[in-house]
Amino acid sequence: MALLPLAALAKRIPGSKIPLNWAIVFVGNFLGSLFVAYFLAIKTGVIGTGGSKEAALLTFQRLSKIASTKALTESNTQIFLRAVGCNWLVCLGVWLAISAEDIGGKILGIFFPITAFVALGFDHVVANMFFLPAAIFAHVPGITWAHAANNLFFALIGNIVGAVVFVATAYWFLYLRGAPSGRGVGAENAQGGETTGAPSSAGSQGQHERTDGLVGAGGTPGAVVPVAPLARSSRATLGAVGSERGSGRFAPARRAPAAGAATRLRTHLERAEHEVPAWARKTQGENRVPAALAILAAVGLQLSLPPRYGLHPRWLLPTLELALLAVLIGINPVRLDRATRFGAVASRLLVAVVTLDNSISAVLLDHAILTGKASNNPTELLSRGAAIYLTNIIAFGIWYWELDRGGPLARAAGTRPHPDFLFPQMTSPDLTPPDWEPRFVDYLYVSFTNVVAFSPTDTLPLSRWAKLLMAVQSLVSLSTTALVIARAVNILR
Repeated sequence: MALLPLAALAKRIPGSKIPLNWAIVFVGNFLGSLFVAYFLAIKTGVIGTGGSKEAALLTFQRLSKIASTKALTESNTQIFLRAVGCNWLVCLGVWLAISAEDIGGKILGIFFPITAFVALGFDHVVANMFFLPAAIFAHVPGITWAHAANNLFFALIGNIVGAVVFVATAYWFLYLRGAPSGRGVGAENAQGGETTGAPSSAGSQGQHERTDGLVGAGGTPGAVVPVAPLARSSRATLGAVGSERGSGRFAPARRAPAAGAATRLRTHLERAEHEVPAWARKTQGENRVPAALAILAAVGLQLSLPPRYGLHPRWLLPTLELALLAVLIGINPVRLDRATRFGAVASRLLVAVVTLDNSISAVLLDHAILTGKASNNPTELLSRGAAIYLTNIIAFGIWYWELDRGGPLARAAGTRPHPDFLFPQMTSPDLTPPDWEPRFVDYLYVSFTNVVAFSPTDTLPLSRWAKLLMAVQSLVSLSTTALVIARAVNILR
C-alpha cells in the first residue's frame, strides 16, 4: 500500500492503476486467508472448537479472545486508528528492509516494527482476514460475517491512510519531491523539445499547420491561429539556430543575418503570445489556498450535522477527505504546478467523497422530513438544510473547477483549447484584463448561481458533462430546499 503510491508520486507508474492492483491483492489475500483458516487451521484440528480438549482447546480459547476483541469489543474508531498505526509500522518495516543491504539487516529492519504492531494489538486487514473467518468456522459465539465485514472495512481504510499518508507521501515529500522521473526526462529528450533545443518533426510542422486557439490574426476574436505550436516550433528553431552557430556550420559572414532572424523570430513569438488571452495560453499555476479552504469549510459543515444525517461513523468520510487533502497539499503545497497521475486521481476522489457525504446527508434529511422524523424546531431544521445547501455549492464548484478543460493544471499548461464553460470574459475580450483566466472563485460563483437560479446565468455550459452535472446539482438543491422550507413554514404556522 505504500510502494505503489510512492511510485505514482514519483511518476514511475500511473496512479489510475493503483485501485485495480489493490482490488486484486485484496481478493487474493482474502481467498488465501479463507483457505488457510478453514483447511489448514480448522479442518486439521490445529484450532479446535468449544468441545475440544488440551492443545486444540487452548488454541480455540486464544482465537476466541482475539476475534471477540476485534469483532465485538473494538469500536469503529478504534479499528480505524489501530489500522493506521499498524500499517504505518508495517510499511516502515518494508522501508527498512529495502534500505538494508544484507539479509541480517533486512531481518532486523522487519522484526522490530512487526513485533511492535503485534504486541500493541493493532489491526491489519490481512491478519484479520484470517482471525475472523477462523473464529466463524470454529463457531465462536457472537461473531458473524457482518462483524467480519465491518472490521475489514475500517481496517482497510485505516491501513490505506497509514501507508499512503504517513509513509508514501511523507518519504516522497522528504526525498523525491522535485526529482525528475526517468520516464519524464526520457520523454522530453525523445521529443527533441525545449530541453534539448533540437527541432522535432512535430515542431517544424507546427509552423505551417493551423492549430487550436481562440484569437485570430491581428487579435480578431473567433479566428484560429497557431499559438502554442508556434511557441514550441519557434523555440525549437531558435535552439537550432544557436546550435548551428555554435557548431561552426554557419560561416562568419552569415552569423549576423542569423542573429537578426533569431531576434525577429523571438520578437514575433513574444508578440503572438501577448495577443492571446491568458486563459488560452500557458500561464502560472493557480494558487491552491482557495480550494483548500473550501474543502475545509465543507468538512466543517458536514461535521456540524447530527450523526443521524450521515454515514456511520460520522467522522469516517470527513477524515478521509482531510487525508486526501493532506496528500494533495504534499504534492503541490501552495501553487498547482506539478502534475501527477496519482494527484489527479486523489483530487477527483476527494471531490467524489465530499459529494457522496453530502448526498447521503441530503437523502437522509429528505427521508426524515417525509416520514415525520425531522426536528420540529424550525431553527434547527433550517440550519441542517443550510449546511447541506452550502456544501452542495462547494462540492459542485470544485467539480466544475476540477473538470473544466482537464482541470487547473491542464488549463495552466494551455493544452486544451476548447472550454467546457463559456465565461463572459471569453466573449468580451475588450472588457477583460489581458491576464484574466478562470480561477476557483469563478467556478464557485457558477455553482452558487446554479443552485439559486436552478439554471445557468452568465456562464454557459458547453460540454455534455457540464450540462448533466449542473442538472444534477439543481435537482439535489431543489429537492432539499423545497422540503426544508415547506417543513419549516408548516412548523412556524
